[in-house]
Amino acid sequence: MKRKSPHEDALARAKQYCKPGLARVNLDEIGFRETNRGGLGVSSRLIQWLAIDIKDKMTQRFGYEYVDLIKIPKESLQNVLQVNRDRCEADPLMPRFSSKIKYVCITKTHFVHAHKLAKDGTHTVYNRGEDPIRWRDADTEGAQIIEHGPLCAMYSRRMFKDIEAADAVADEDNWFNRHQMVSAPPSMMGWVHSPSQSTNESDSE
Repeated sequence: MKRKSPHEDALARAKQYCKPGLARVNLDEIGFRETNRGGLGVSSRLIQWLAIDIKDKMTQRFGYEYVDLIKIPKESLQNVLQVNRDRCEADPLMPRFSSKIKYVCITKTHFVHAHKLAKDGTHTVYNRGEDPIRWRDADTEGAQIIEHGPLCAMYSRRMFKDIEAADAVADEDNWFNRHQMVSAPPSMMGWVHSPSQSTNESDSE
């Protein structure tokens, strides 16, 4: 029997952490993972680039499908809040900080934060004061995300410290995006746009 690679082992663990079903989670409850993108966390310029793209092409259902989220353990919550607060308050291209964060993105981090910019309702592209970050009236899924949040797959807080498992899910998502978004510039690889469904989310673990 062929031995699984470390990546395959990590993906198998991630599946055990994943809860059944999908749920919409309010944008105010979602933050970024400090270890995302090799410790970068999030790129405000990529968020702005995506906001421009969504303004132009709208939120495409065939793209994002769903966002993968990890519930933050209580003992890590204050650190996550501080990291997100520091980045949002230090970088004017970031969305407004939310003290209601309960989850961090494994996938679609920049997609989520582009919608947070639109939800804030006060931003313009690259803060030039000329082009408001606001979605088209016809962008029904974008409106759903702003009102109720993106559709999400939920992972238990036990995965928060299993960085290899979280990174394996992120890597799989990036591989899919690289093959789906052949016309996108290199900086766009690693995000996608999806369906509408509203469910009540819960995570007791």
